Amino acid sequence: MTAGTLIAERFEIEGLAARGGMGLIYRARDRETKQPVALKVLLPEAREHGTERLLREAQVLSELRHPGIAAYLGHGRLPEGQIFLAMEWVQGEDLAKRLE
Repeated sequence: MTAGTLIAERFEIEGLAARGGMGLIYRARDRETKQPVALKVLLPEAREHGTERLLREAQVLSELRHPGIAAYLGHGRLPEGQIFLAMEWVQGEDLAKRLE
């Protein structure tokens, strides 16, 4: 996805923040609140094993409220079929870099 892409008529992509084994993390802007958002998008090749896992993560995250946990903002399916999860953007140090 490129900068400016609109997801769920709400989240506007600003750029790619990270890539993991199952998905991509984009930094986006919530058009409703104007706040930065982390948008986790499942890769097509991870769909078979990752869909259920990401949907479960979305369900659990939606039920949690704690200052130490990124807030759930929404989830859904892209037109191409991939699942996405939108959550509060938490600025900080990358854990992998910290562990190095």
